[in-house]
Amino acid sequence: MLSKKFIISSILILGSCFLLTKITAQIQLNGGYNNLTVDFNEDLNTEVINKDLSGWSVEAAYWFRLKDYRVEFYPGVGISSLTGENSSLYDEYELNLTHLFWGTRIYPFTFEDDCMCPTFNKQSGFFEDGFFISLTPHFIFSEQTTRLTAIEEDQIKSNTYLLDIGAGLDIGISEFLTITPEFRYRFSGDFDSTLPGVDINQTQWNSNLSGWYVGLGIGLRWKN
Repeated sequence: MLSKKFIISSILILGSCFLLTKITAQIQLNGGYNNLTVDFNEDLNTEVINKDLSGWSVEAAYWFRLKDYRVEFYPGVGISSLTGENSSLYDEYELNLTHLFWGTRIYPFTFEDDCMCPTFNKQSGFFEDGFFISLTPHFIFSEQTTRLTAIEEDQIKSNTYLLDIGAGLDIGISEFLTITPEFRYRFSGDFDSTLPGVDINQTQWNSNLSGWYVGLGIGLRWKN
């Protein structure tokens, strides 16, 4: 469940972007699938345990760009839900993330394009107009739940960062609508975990994520 602080921060960030930009703008909605690995590293030794996680992410962002160069910015908010398969460590592992992020896209083939028009109206070519590379740092609120049995459950909350490096392609459907498939490699800083199935004394472990995100974005342009 989103915290009150997270909701207030999200509204302030998106509201500031809307008020400070008087240029063409749009809302970007993203949904995608994560195929990640979580590494558990116990504080007191060098033991590392790796487990696979998978799940979905959804994001909403406000879009704006530089006036003279095709560099676009996407400040926004998102949530992710990741789960791990049954193992000797746990019957169920769940990791819920809420994020504040700032996405940046650079379009190398049309970098000096100063046209504020949508991708649908650009004339350089399908791939040249749409291809971009992206860098997206996230601030993460994490909530981990580990269940050993139906009645034994351990929960811990922590904060960390997540960094996405990726590439994608804007496909202009109309002046109003742009579809964007995107691939990202993502990795996180350390966050707190416990593994009661390994350590009955509830020793704190450091955990981090890495792996792939595959998603589809929908850009809705509402002002010319």
